[in-house]
Amino acid sequence: MTSAVIGRQRIELRLLERDEANLIRRFYWRLSRATIYRRFMGPVLPPTNDLCRRLTDVDHRRRDALIALDARGIAGGSPHNWHRLV
Repeated sequence: MTSAVIGRQRIELRLLERDEANLIRRFYWRLSRATIYRRFMGPVLPPTNDLCRRLTDVDHRRRDALIALDARGIAGGSPHNWHRLV
């Protein structure tokens, strides 16, 4: 884990863990409709339990996801395979 201050806000970088599906759900609600459309190349409904399970399916050997956290939760990330799951 590492952190930095960007624009007076502390950002923590760390690996996503398997039990953090709620972080994924909260991240979705932070995004505007336009951002969701651009990120997923189309409209996306709120993440289902199955999608959250697949997004957090990390083993830290073959599959990882790096997330950036601020005081409100996930601010961004670079998951191992988010682009193939939606």
